[in-house]
Amino acid sequence: MNDIKNKIEELREDCIREANIEADEMNKNIDEKIENDIKEQLDEYSKKQRIRYDREMKGFEKQYNIKKYELEKNSKMNLLEKQKEIIIDLINSVEKKMKDFVHSEKYFDYLVKNINNSLNKIGSKTNSVIIYITDYDYNRYSNMLSASFKDYTIKTISDENIGGCKCLDKDSNIIIDNTISLLIRERINQIY
Repeated sequence: MNDIKNKIEELREDCIREANIEADEMNKNIDEKIENDIKEQLDEYSKKQRIRYDREMKGFEKQYNIKKYELEKNSKMNLLEKQKEIIIDLINSVEKKMKDFVHSEKYFDYLVKNINNSLNKIGSKTNSVIIYITDYDYNRYSNMLSASFKDYTIKTISDENIGGCKCLDKDSNIIIDNTISLLIRERINQIY
């Protein structure tokens, strides 16, 4: 009976051993399954986070580019406005100095040279050429200019031209504009 008891005990131990081996194997499989599931979930979470991160980065990049464009555009607009202000200030300053010059004693010599230069560009067609000077110059110098340019017709133009002259050849319809206002605009355009 001891034999049977021993055999039953051995069988029981074998069963327990086998059950432990199977339990260890099952635990190992369960642990691997849990580990794989966790790894898959982490991978899936990482992918989702990467997609979210990339999407957010693209959004931030788009917002950055929009802001950058707006800032560049505003900067350029401000620069253009400032440039316009500078040009207007420069024109006003130069016009004031030129108006002061027109009222000076040296201006008459300049006006005569200006008229002669314009006439030289047209040629020596006296009876078909009209000399235009400003109202101010006409009121101040008409007698002296009529004596110097007696073969030409002298008419007036607006004082907005500041000074200088325009000469028109009626035959060829050529006009030479040597007004101070035009000279100022040409110089400003060369600068800017």
